[in-house]
Amino acid sequence: MLSKGIANALRDETLIRDDTVVAVKNASNSSMLIIAVITVLIIAHIKAPIIENV
Repeated sequence: MLSKGIANALRDETLIRDDTVVAVKNASNSSMLIIAVITVLIIAHIKAPIIENV
């Protein structure tokens, strides 16, 4: 359910934010920053899938 995914995302918001901070700190240039953002999005989706298979 979409609402369940959103609820999980809100619950895990602090974990996702921490991952983002670590990824940004580790990014040394723009290409690494792009990779970090994509990685964080993947991590966030694994932790709390927005679209779930029914």
